[in-house]
Amino acid sequence: MNEHRQYGDILQADFLDTYRNLTLKTYAHSRYISQNCMNVRAVVKVDDDIAWNVRLLFDYLSEIDPERNALYCRSVKKPHVDRKKSSKWLPESHAAFFVKLKHQD
Repeated sequence: MNEHRQYGDILQADFLDTYRNLTLKTYAHSRYISQNCMNVRAVVKVDDDIAWNVRLLFDYLSEIDPERNALYCRSVKKPHVDRKKSSKWLPESHAAFFVKLKHQD
């Protein structure tokens, strides 16, 4: 954790960093931002497997109203559905998945 001590740029939460836990990662990120970044104009969350246009993003961000306290996201209409059993996108059909988040309030 030398990088964290030097730069303070590592956020840790109590779950495995897996694709299945992506919602937990988003929750931890959002919770941290809402509690610690009160004076920022915008927060952008982009995963390393997403292609994005930095210029278009900054153009878009320059037009938003930070006073609205809004959440902007992208949705895909009529997405292709991959139903291969080997696909990581296919939800498990077995027992429900429950995770207990540990809060450090």
